[in-house]
Amino acid sequence: MKWISICFILLFSSSAFSQTDSSLIKKLDSAERMLLLGETESAQAITQSVSKEIEESKDSSNLGRWLLIKGYTSRQEGNIPSAIEQYHKARKIYLQINDSVGYASSIIKLAEVYYDNNQLDSSNLYCLESYQIARTYNNLYLKMVSLYYLGTLYYFLGDYETADHYLKLGVEDPDIHNTKSTVSLYAECNLLDIYASNLGELGNYNRAREYYNKEDSVARLLNDSSFIMLVRYGIGYIDLYEGKPKSGIDNCRAALDFYLSKRDIYYAEGCLECIGRGHYLAGNLDSAEYYLKEAEQSALAHQFYDFKKDIYKLMSELYEKKGNYNKALSYFKLFKEQDDSLKELASQSNILIVESRFRYEQLRSTANTLEEYARRDSAIINSQKKTNLFITLALSLVIILSGLLYYLYHINRNRNRILEQEVATRTAELTETNESLMLANAELEEFAHISSHDLKEPIRNINSFSSLIERRISSITNEELLDYLSIIRFNAGQMQLLVNAVYEFVHINKEDILVGIVNVSEVVEDVRRVLQSTIQDCSGEVVLKDHPETVISNRGMLFLILRNLLENGLKYNRSDRPRVEISVECVGNVDHWEIRDNGLGIAPQYHQRIFELFKRLHNREEFQGSGLGLSITRKVVNRLGGEIGIISEEGHGSVFWFRLPANNRT
Repeated sequence: MKWISICFILLFSSSAFSQTDSSLIKKLDSAERMLLLGETESAQAITQSVSKEIEESKDSSNLGRWLLIKGYTSRQEGNIPSAIEQYHKARKIYLQINDSVGYASSIIKLAEVYYDNNQLDSSNLYCLESYQIARTYNNLYLKMVSLYYLGTLYYFLGDYETADHYLKLGVEDPDIHNTKSTVSLYAECNLLDIYASNLGELGNYNRAREYYNKEDSVARLLNDSSFIMLVRYGIGYIDLYEGKPKSGIDNCRAALDFYLSKRDIYYAEGCLECIGRGHYLAGNLDSAEYYLKEAEQSALAHQFYDFKKDIYKLMSELYEKKGNYNKALSYFKLFKEQDDSLKELASQSNILIVESRFRYEQLRSTANTLEEYARRDSAIINSQKKTNLFITLALSLVIILSGLLYYLYHINRNRNRILEQEVATRTAELTETNESLMLANAELEEFAHISSHDLKEPIRNINSFSSLIERRISSITNEELLDYLSIIRFNAGQMQLLVNAVYEFVHINKEDILVGIVNVSEVVEDVRRVLQSTIQDCSGEVVLKDHPETVISNRGMLFLILRNLLENGLKYNRSDRPRVEISVECVGNVDHWEIRDNGLGIAPQYHQRIFELFKRLHNREEFQGSGLGLSITRKVVNRLGGEIGIISEEGHGSVFWFRLPANNRT
């Protein structure tokens, strides 16, 4: 994934951006080399240093290239929204200057970042578009990258037949054998690797080995140890599938040593699971237990969930063989939970992808129709221009008919103007259709995420423990029954919190914003009354400090912002007497609010994540909540035309600030 991402930038730097200021090009080349070496901070420093030159040069190609580099550095830093913003800006620039290569660069980068962010329908949409461009211009590299992402997307959803369809188009392309450049060879390696893995899942082990060997040949040509070890890891799995545990263990152990030396925890975890599976197949149950335990601890510690289902299933079977049926049952339950969750997520993702493909075809059909209208209108306009020329010549020859001919000319000119306006209107409709598609896509992702994760989890827990009570009704003790009922009540409460939060989140954009004079003391007192039970339970206090008497805002939305921030300050707080202070300062045409608490505090690396949907820094057993509170708060602040942020360090409390525009105040 890393090589495709970086090399794609380099591909376009060597072709599409070579006709502008040489000094600026050298600096951008240097930034890309830094990215290739993994020196993201150095690359970022270079892009910042040339920002003024980019602005002064007014060269759209260089600006697009600069935005692509900025997007990549943002992505490496984990700032996904910023990366998406930079790539969209680059896409629009290349569309304006009719640069098909630059446009292809930006949309494949969008496909990558959406894939990494698990927004699979958006990734699918951009991959399909980039593949169409690649076929139009017969761009082999772009075809390989597009097909790689399409195949990988369906591979991880478990749709191996569809993955095989896309990947086969890439590996069987006759032009693939003519690849000479380094970036094309790396793309070929990625494509061969995922195709071989998919063949293994389909049970075609001989062909899987064949394509792993092809990948090994290309990797050795590149002298790239990462891909060489990736081949050994893949062949190790094939060995296990074919009942050769010793060979599989040896291959995966060699790969494990390599990945540990590179501190690649993800692939190291996969090797541990593979070695554990090999020992299990060989009957070495103690060794299998050791490696599977190591893999399980790695998955939990680093939040890698790709292998959890297989680990839990193997552990269940292992403990059953050992005669430890309690542990076997415990791991089987974990396996079922993980399996159900992954199936539900895959189902939701498949629905979104099917819908995105339908919308893509619909959009293409609309675009083709509008283009046909534009061609017809252009033909009519050209025809009318010829008519106008004829009328002009006739006017110079026939003075007697000049008045009548002028009248005809006037009519024809108006008709041309109407036709040109119609062309402009239809072009605007196409642009609006594109924007509507992206907006609908984003809303669909929000609801899919809710239904496939946070809402499903408590429902599944309630069903599980209800079934458990039903099965054990004759033998269950009162203590166990109360314990199970408390778990059911907890999950029901979590569902209620989530439903209320989702309702608030969805209806924010639907409410009209009516601003007026809001008394600061009164709105704070209203919030204090609503949170009275929370304040009493934690022996806390809410203090209103410096503030103007009134501000100009929407009272209901301001109430919602303050309620969420005050409740957070009181809830995430372990002090004997939680204290939350509110202050307001009027600066120019801005009201600057600060909500200061003496709570747990938040480490700087989480300052952006806490405002994202369903991001929680603590588990639900310790602090109950929906994971939507701060997302709702940010959405309300943005709806009011403001901004929000946090100043905090872990263990030193937090200061949430937000600024709202206010042109009048008393």
